[in-house]
Amino acid sequence: MPANKPDRRALLNVLLGIGGAATTGAIAYPVVSFLQPPARPEHSDISVTLEKPFSEYQPGDWEIFRFGDKPGLLICVEEGAEKKLLAYDATCTHLNCIVEFQPENMKIFCPCHNGSFDIKGNNIAGPPPRPLEQYTVQIADDVIKIVKGG
Repeated sequence: MPANKPDRRALLNVLLGIGGAATTGAIAYPVVSFLQPPARPEHSDISVTLEKPFSEYQPGDWEIFRFGDKPGLLICVEEGAEKKLLAYDATCTHLNCIVEFQPENMKIFCPCHNGSFDIKGNNIAGPPPRPLEQYTVQIADDVIKIVKGG
């Protein structure tokens, strides 16, 4: 047998190895792509304008509003002789439950696990590990604008 004749078994092993690697890659790529969350731009300055005018709010009023893809909490309080609006991320810092305001004791409450926050959003009781994220409230010509990062 001549020395320069290719070995068919070695060629077949190389071709099977290449085919196996290609098949493994074709299966692994979609699985890895599915398991990784999609890249979403982080908006540091997002805002929302509420439909209800500032003049319609009274101290003790509160509501949940949509802030991007998250719920927000708006609370009307009285500071001195004037009313003021406070806005927070309405997801509890424990397990992302939706919080609510209890005007009778001036606390923000998470009904899922009895977590409590004071009117400034600081965690004061229960399992929440961090304060609520506070948003900036801007009022101009009776129009309410809620801003994150501003």
